Amino acid sequence: MDYIEEKANKKFFSTLPYLLAKFSFLTYFFFVIFGRTMPFQEVTWTSMEDMTASNPINQYVFSFLYVISFFSLLSKKNHVIKFVLTEKFFSLFLLWSFFSIFWSDATFVSFKRWLQFFGTGVIFLAALMHFESIDDALGYLKLILIFYIPVTLLSILAGLGVSDWGWVGLTSQKNVLGQISLVSLIIWSIASANKGLANKIIALMFWCLSFILLIGSKSVTCYLTAILLTIFAIALTARKVIFQPIIGRLFSFTFLFLFFLALSAIICFNLDILDAIFLFFGRESTFSGRIDLWASMFKLAKENLLLGSGFGGFWVVGSPAMELLYKEFPWFPNQAHLGYLDIFNETGLIGLLLFVFMVFSYFLNLLKVEKSHLWKWFVICVLLLNFSESTFITPHKLTGVLFIYSYLALFTDYLKLDKSPKSSHYVPN
Repeated sequence: MDYIEEKANKKFFSTLPYLLAKFSFLTYFFFVIFGRTMPFQEVTWTSMEDMTASNPINQYVFSFLYVISFFSLLSKKNHVIKFVLTEKFFSLFLLWSFFSIFWSDATFVSFKRWLQFFGTGVIFLAALMHFESIDDALGYLKLILIFYIPVTLLSILAGLGVSDWGWVGLTSQKNVLGQISLVSLIIWSIASANKGLANKIIALMFWCLSFILLIGSKSVTCYLTAILLTIFAIALTARKVIFQPIIGRLFSFTFLFLFFLALSAIICFNLDILDAIFLFFGRESTFSGRIDLWASMFKLAKENLLLGSGFGGFWVVGSPAMELLYKEFPWFPNQAHLGYLDIFNETGLIGLLLFVFMVFSYFLNLLKVEKSHLWKWFVICVLLLNFSESTFITPHKLTGVLFIYSYLALFTDYLKLDKSPKSSHYVPN
């Protein structure tokens, strides 16, 4: 009897890290998608004091998730060390961001925001180390969205979560709903490839509902991102069918990348095209004041060109630079609305270069993994989205955290592959 109990206890403690990692992952994404504030309260700041309210979800729930995820990683410490040594650039960016805290004007706030950024990485790495497949995460995301999408639509039909600018739903801003809807479209597009008629019908139904939410949000940035992703998907199919058999994988990928980069630049920076697109949606091509904000932010960023103002240390209530900015922009922006500019402003040229190396490293390693890597769509989506939004280093934004998960997922997958030229099959953990 004692032997049976001892064996049961060993089994429980061996599976505990696995259970904690999955619980943490699911709970984290539940709050990221459903939100951490009461719904149907659109955010409109009229003073800097409106931005100071603390959030108990951030303080207690997420902190608890960081701790249990870290605990679940202890059983995989050798794998974690091997991962860090293989991946490099995200780890270096995290390390540099930590160092930048010391010259931030708001050291304590910067440290808290860095902990949130670091904690998100811990949650995802813990989950990836325990998932049988990196694609297990799609099941958790679909489970949350199956509840989220109908609840959001019902609230909108009831007249809740509707603003003059577009649908808000359970979120605080229409752009947030647009981003969730865009992510949902990608997820259900991937799910539509699953076998079984019932799976395809469910995926199609939720794809249509997600599309309705995206249109209702009136988020022009998300519209443009969805269009570019569609063009890229078509071009990627052409690469596999037409270009790759003729000129090879690397050259066809390079050709497609340069084509897509040029197309994105034309759409994002050609003012004539932007005028037509934004006027069609009843907006002006200054991106609702974003271009003026970018110019002012860039001037401030150049003052700390190499080192930056400190990770998470700029958008802090009471900071001198932020107060100076708000004299020029009384609509109280809380981000640069350009993710690359926020990285440059807070971590300097060194941080921005590390981020660029991180992105290039991702796509170079993507070529080495022979199997289809579905998470690349989220990386591409977020890279495009951050030309008009800022979610890369903003804590707990859905698109930003999906970028982190997708990046880490590729290197987790890469580590599981036999590096020898004779085989591309998985090797045991």
